[in-house]
Amino acid sequence: MAPYTVEVRWDSRRFHIEFNQDEFQNATVGDLKRKCQLVTDIDPLHMKLLAYGAIMKNDGASLGVYGVRPGSIVRLMGSPKGHQTHGEKAVLSSLEGIHNKLSKELVPDINDYEHKVKSYLSDPNRDTKHHRKLADYGVYLGEQLMKILFELDGIMCADFDKARQERKLAVNMAQSLLDRVDQIKGLLL
Repeated sequence: MAPYTVEVRWDSRRFHIEFNQDEFQNATVGDLKRKCQLVTDIDPLHMKLLAYGAIMKNDGASLGVYGVRPGSIVRLMGSPKGHQTHGEKAVLSSLEGIHNKLSKELVPDINDYEHKVKSYLSDPNRDTKHHRKLADYGVYLGEQLMKILFELDGIMCADFDKARQERKLAVNMAQSLLDRVDQIKGLLL
């Protein structure tokens, strides 16, 4: 091991970052992150370094502030940008499927349900069996919307701003549709 080497552990991998003597004495956390980027392709802004259990937050601080000396072991946490993008794409794809189900299946069903309830209420010869079917169908639509809300609740958006915004829009849409179904069911009471 060279006298001015820091061992970096990233997941199950290990690699050594070398410094010359002058470089090491003046090296900052930011310098170490940039050297790690050359090996891992992780953006320094999305990288966490830990030394002796402490997160090295200040990129301008010297390595010595965190007790890093030649031969020290530093833990790196982070994922390459392509890996993060893939995760966000998967979340966005899942959200798109939910949005399609809401807009292409449930919205037309709810519109049809509202039309049937209003037609039923305007009919002077109301059938109790038909009333029961309409009430049951309202419960079914409510359950479908609750299922979607639970599905949305299980989607983790982490640091994906776009996915978080899309999830919020889908939750608001599902909630407003659920309120609408409850309002339509209320007409049958």
